[in-house]
Amino acid sequence: MRTLVTGGTGYLGRTFSNILDQDPEIVNGGITYLVRKTSNPEAIKRLKSKRNAKTEECSLLDIGGLEDVLKRGNYDVIFHLAAQVKGPNVYENNTSGTRNLCYALSDRQEGPRLIFVSTLATRCLEEDGAICSDTPYNPKTDYSKSKQECEKIIKEYAKVGILPTIICPPAIVGPYDAEMESTYRLIKATGKLGFALTLGDGKNRISLIHADDLSRALIAAAHSDETIDKTYVLFDPTLENYTMQDYVRDIARVLHGKEIKVVGTPKKLLRLAAQVAGKNVMLTPKKIDELTSCFACDPAEIEGFREDISWTWRPREKIPNGIEACAKSFGLIK
Repeated sequence: MRTLVTGGTGYLGRTFSNILDQDPEIVNGGITYLVRKTSNPEAIKRLKSKRNAKTEECSLLDIGGLEDVLKRGNYDVIFHLAAQVKGPNVYENNTSGTRNLCYALSDRQEGPRLIFVSTLATRCLEEDGAICSDTPYNPKTDYSKSKQECEKIIKEYAKVGILPTIICPPAIVGPYDAEMESTYRLIKATGKLGFALTLGDGKNRISLIHADDLSRALIAAAHSDETIDKTYVLFDPTLENYTMQDYVRDIARVLHGKEIKVVGTPKKLLRLAAQVAGKNVMLTPKKIDELTSCFACDPAEIEGFREDISWTWRPREKIPNGIEACAKSFGLIK
């Protein structure tokens, strides 16, 4: 199975490349990681050290370069993990990159598999409920709006031969999550004073998934034709009625080795702080609205996916272990 991976130098890509390295069929076919000229040199070196792996330097915004890469590789499956999370032109860069990739793939007479990582944030709930794959779109941020548009682009190109599977995970828990580092450090600091802050009252229900479990699910999807032209919401179903307050409490427990009181932060105060901080931070006013929404998932989604992959996958990693790995990657615990 000849394989191309975008986003291999990113947060999820770091874990995904380790898990992919354990799949004999994919390793035997050869793995190519698409990297940019500006990608971290150490991350590129790490990818090249994987078994039967190489890198190709090309931006997703370079349509001509993409076509050349895809013709040379003649790939059977593409794992599309790459995405810009914040900063200028998030929407334009993410949607253009996905459109270019789909266009370059559409030349193939026999469509390749495209496994796309979207986000649960495309389907925020204003009220308490359970999200499933056919929940109406309700994105809050430029990032989640870009993922919604990417899903639409991919579904359009499915009509001309691409064989897609779309995976919508909630927050992914694991090591080296740069976007969560400031949150962990804040909880570490305030925990020494006896409390930890959560967004709003923290009572909104959420779902999470361990980076290892998500990585295995993406690979399982690629091995099954039953997942073609389908969208899945995947998460850890053991976290029943889990709230944002519970998540902050679990992070604090890992960082301090004991129970820490969780204190809510008024949304108005958070929005004011975000407005003062500016646009190029993670916690924007729109992000606050997103993170205080309901992100609980429908357990039936897991069973539908497991049936389509012949029951070869199930979430098996404990979320506290993912939190611990993340904290260790920041040097916050030993």
